[in-house]
Formats: sequence, structure tokens, C-alpha cells
Amino acid sequence: MTTTAWDRHPAPWIFGITVLPYGVFFGFITIAMPYLLRNAGVSVERIAGVSALALTPPVWYFLWAPLADVGFNKRAWLVLMSALSAGCLGAALWQPLTANLGHFVALIIGGSILSTIVGAANGGLMAVTMPDTHRGRAGGWFQAGYTGGGALGAGFMLWLSPSVSTRTVALTGALMIFLPSLAAFLVPEPDSPHKPGKELFREIVRDVGAIFKSRTNLAGLAILGCPLGAAAAANLFSGIALDYHASVNTVVWISGFGGGMFTALGSLAGGWICDRMSRRLAYALGALLSAICAIGMLLGPLSAATFALGASLYLIVQGLSFATYSSLTLELVGPAGRSAATRQTLYAAVGNAPVMYMTWLDGQGYKHFGTWGLLGADALSNLIAAAIVLLLIRRAILVSTPGVRTATAEEFRLDPATETAMDCVDDATSASHEL
Repeated sequence: MTTTAWDRHPAPWIFGITVLPYGVFFGFITIAMPYLLRNAGVSVERIAGVSALALTPPVWYFLWAPLADVGFNKRAWLVLMSALSAGCLGAALWQPLTANLGHFVALIIGGSILSTIVGAANGGLMAVTMPDTHRGRAGGWFQAGYTGGGALGAGFMLWLSPSVSTRTVALTGALMIFLPSLAAFLVPEPDSPHKPGKELFREIVRDVGAIFKSRTNLAGLAILGCPLGAAAAANLFSGIALDYHASVNTVVWISGFGGGMFTALGSLAGGWICDRMSRRLAYALGALLSAICAIGMLLGPLSAATFALGASLYLIVQGLSFATYSSLTLELVGPAGRSAATRQTLYAAVGNAPVMYMTWLDGQGYKHFGTWGLLGADALSNLIAAAIVLLLIRRAILVSTPGVRTATAEEFRLDPATETAMDCVDDATSASHEL
């Protein structure tokens, strides 16, 4: 009996550690950085501008994600980029923030770009090492480490900051980013045959192009681009806390340590579920649960208890949805190869889009109708998207058996009229193939 790469796969929890450099860096940007800059005398307006610039690279990182598929192996890229991003964070905080704000911003943006390659390498590493039967749990641990670990790491830096120097915070943050990356060396990454740069580039372009020629992958991209799993209302909870008369301590708990733990728990549960049922079905069910939570907050009294309970449950469901999203992207990537990181990043970029446009839509709902408008827009969008996806995949659900299946044309099979339209894509080229 021969031993395959799948027989030597790592434990899924290892990816909850290897993703910490990525999670802690962006946790610093969203949680710790605004506090540290405000304490240094930087205006809120400038802090908002710095935060927006620092969060721009994750929107575009699919453009440079192919780096993680060339040259070094993915483990080496992960450790190297973690070390460099840790250096950027340490150097940014090592200098007086007020006097050298321009240098601080440049270092943080540079670290943000480097850290996105850490995320790409992580996704590619999961794709090439994990069998499909374990990709749900791998995705769950990945999201638990990214969201929960990032929040806890940033929270720890905030906890330290009043009692130690900024340079001590800098050193602590850099170590929290770099040290977890060393766990990547515990992952048995399969060897890839050496190819000339031009040939490797052509292979990556061909594999990415094949995504847009496959009915399965086009349907997957459509599902990832829906509001399913966006859980965007969570991004605005701190903004509506006053409407619910929630205290500052409640908001801090929901936005920080508590929220991170709730999301991490949901991620682990979602990963477990995704290895035991259709991931498309789990994705739709997550959207339905998000809608139920939003409706509960909408119909409940405007009290601190409603906010605390509703937001906590919503964050647990957010973690579950994020885990199913990661699991589904890994499933769509398939057995993977040299282009694993590039393809996984492309799927992730599409899946990130609903978070942005739903946050805007929920905000518009609040602008016109207050809390009812925000939660109503979020719930209605999830309900409509879930209903459409369940309708399209109902044939696969009816014939499904217990356990997870890989992404196949049957899994995404559509109604005859829709399927005929999708066939036109396949007929347009004879070079199409399923990934």
C-alpha cells in the first residue's frame, strides 16, 4: 500500500497557529493602533486615514499572492514574510509616533503588504497538505486563529501599553507575530518539481484562467460573491450600542476579548460541521442563522441585555460563517498544485467583497431607518441570498449522503434554464477543465 501526501497531512489545529502572524498584525491595525495613536496625540481624523491606508492591501493582495507559489516553498514564504512584517511593526513603534508619523505609516503599510503574503502562503499550504475530509476543520482553525487570536493578541498589547514603554509593546508585538510562524516547519509540505520561471508563470496563469472556464468554479464564485456569510452587521455593532443603551464596558467586551472568543468558538464549530455535511448547505444555513440573530435584535427591546445577547450570538454565527467560507474556498481549489496560493487568494478576494458592500448597505439602512433599517437590511439580504442558493443546490441536497463531498458539477448543478446558460461558457472553449 503506497503512502500519499494526504496520508501525511498535518493536524488541522496547526493552521490556527500558523495564521497568528497574519491575525495579530491586522488585529493590531484595527484594535491596538487607533488607541496607541490617540494616546500619542494624533487626531481621530488622521487615525481614520491611517487605518484606511493600512487596510487597503488585503483588498488587492491577489495581485501579488502568486509570489507564494514561486521560488521558495510555502513554509519558507510564511516564515520569511512573518519575520519581515514583525520587523515593520517593531520598527514602526520603536520611534516617537508624533514626530515620525510618516515613517510609522509607511512601515505599517509595508508590513500590511508583507502580512497578506503570510495569509496567501497559509491558504496555499492548507490546500496542498489537507485532504478534503479535513479541510473543514482546517478552515475552522484558520479562522479561529485569525479572528480570535488576532483580537487576543491586539488586546494583550493594549493591556500592556499603560504599564510599559512603547518599545516594550513593539518588541512584544513583533515576537507575537514572528514566533507562531515557526510552527509552519511542522507542516509536511510536499515537494514541487523545479520549473523555469516562465513555465511556472504560464502554469499559474493557465490554472487561474481555468477557474473562469469551469461551471463548478463559476457557480462557486457566484456563491462566494453573495451576501451569505458576510455577517457585516458585526462591523457596526459598536456604532449602534448607544441605541441599545449599552455601557462602555459592554461595548469593549463585545468588540475585544469577548467578541474574539465568540468568533473563535463559532469558527471551530463551523469547521467541524463542514467536514460532516455539504459546505454549500452549511454556508446557506449560516446566513439563515445570521438573519435570525439580526431579527431577534430588531424585535427585542432597545436594552443593553438585548445588545449583549444578540451581538454575542451574532458573533458566534459570524465565526461559523467564516469557517464555512474558508472551507468552501479550499474545496473549490481542489487537490491544488503550484498555483494553490494564487487560486485560494482569488476565491478569498471574491468572498471578501460581500463584507464590504454589505457593511455599506447596512449603514445605508441605518441612515434612513435607524437600527431597524440596519438589522432589517442585513437580515433580508441573508434570507434572500440563502433562499436562492438553497434553491439552486436543492438537487444535490436531496441526493446527498452523510459526510462531505468534493466540489463537483453535480454538487453545483443548477436548474435546466440556468444550466443551459452556464453550458455556453463551457462550449466557448475546448480547453476548460475542472479543478
